[in-house]
Amino acid sequence: MLPWWREDVGAVLRMQASLKARHPGIEKRRSRRSLTYVLDLEVPCYETRRVTIVFGTRHTAAGARVFADGPACSRHRYEDGSLCMWHPDDPPELRWVPDRGLADLIEMARRHLFREAYWRETGVWLGPEVHLDGEGKGANG
Repeated sequence: MLPWWREDVGAVLRMQASLKARHPGIEKRRSRRSLTYVLDLEVPCYETRRVTIVFGTRHTAAGARVFADGPACSRHRYEDGSLCMWHPDDPPELRWVPDRGLADLIEMARRHLFREAYWRETGVWLGPEVHLDGEGKGANG
């Protein structure tokens, strides 16, 4: 069985719409196991971060994993180091869906990275959040 991004080329093209215009330095890499996008992302008031977006063979388009270089200390990261930007049970308006395009996912990552950096400085998370311990309300990031 082919991964969604090999099977539905039209969906990939729609998802990438306006991506190069907004992020001209983005790199696209494709292998048998993944479709990956890599870019340097400016984070307001903080350092630019290298962001990697990975679509694996076992996930749907909505199952993108987003990674960033730099400090990994955060309660908003999964065990594999990917950013936890929303809770899986959040409604579609609080999480990324492929119809919004990759540019929207990148902007969500930018906001998340800003919140992480601010949290590391102040101990305050700007925005709604949910944790396994039940603390907080709403989306993770």
